[in-house]
Amino acid sequence: MNSRFVVSGLTLALSLAACGGDSTGPKGALSADESAELAMQLASTVQGSAATSAGAQMSRHVDGLNLSAAPVSLNLDTTVPCPLGGQTHLTLSVSGTVDQQAQTATLDLTGTNAPQDCGYHVKHVDVHVTGNPSLTQTAHVSVDHGQPVGAQTFTAGGGFSWSTNDGRSGSCTLDYTATANYTTNTVTVHGSVCGTTIDYSGPIAAPAV
Repeated sequence: MNSRFVVSGLTLALSLAACGGDSTGPKGALSADESAELAMQLASTVQGSAATSAGAQMSRHVDGLNLSAAPVSLNLDTTVPCPLGGQTHLTLSVSGTVDQQAQTATLDLTGTNAPQDCGYHVKHVDVHVTGNPSLTQTAHVSVDHGQPVGAQTFTAGGGFSWSTNDGRSGSCTLDYTATANYTTNTVTVHGSVCGTTIDYSGPIAAPAV
């Protein structure tokens, strides 16, 4: 099973919200666009790394059982590098059911993300973040024949400190839920990112390049 199904629709939800955000912000603070894109990249790191590692573990688990469909319960504890240096420590618990032959799965995930001087390129600046002490996240994923179905959800909470290469610094709190519903072909994001309220709803579509 392609482990990348975990990210489908979820980072898309935040990227679409970021495209509709306010491009300005208080002097010395992250703008709304920067905040939303940073949240998207943090979510992508968690989901992408967790999906790759968990997908490999799930494959071994299910193949070892020699069954076409099997319950899955596993824990992930790993440290991964960040795009512009630094690292983040991820913990993740995964439970659900996977059918390797039919390429279907229903999974629930909970875990933490503890960045340490973790660097990202956000809009036109480099941003490094460190957790206070960590972020929390949950996700629900459903896949049928390798394609996302129903509602895919991702929640994030917690806080971190940040600094940019153009001299800004501060602290940030995340508290949002992103949902991509493949039954209704809609995506929604509700909550707050670094003090910016996000209340977005629209069709699932690739963001403009």
